[in-house]
Amino acid sequence: MRRKEAMYGELEILLKAGLDLKTCLDLWRDNQDRESDRQLAQQVVGDVVAGHSLSAALRKSGRFSSFEIFSVQIAESSGQLPEIAAELRSHFGLLMHYRK
Repeated sequence: MRRKEAMYGELEILLKAGLDLKTCLDLWRDNQDRESDRQLAQQVVGDVVAGHSLSAALRKSGRFSSFEIFSVQIAESSGQLPEIAAELRSHFGLLMHYRK
């Protein structure tokens, strides 16, 4: 959960700074310390570069919940990806807090 909170937080900040999605995903991938996370990020980046939407790339990876996928899908269609990334970051932050 901590890694997902960090991922959505990075995405939120970078998108709000005006970077395009591909650049944001590249930076997310390059920032991964764990090999498994780097491979996941590379798969998502590759799918987006190949023309898939971010939500489709997340779905294809099999490592994201339906809640995350549908949230991102709605964000893509409404143009609210930075805001939804912030909500997902907050969601995972609260889940971690309640688990303690």
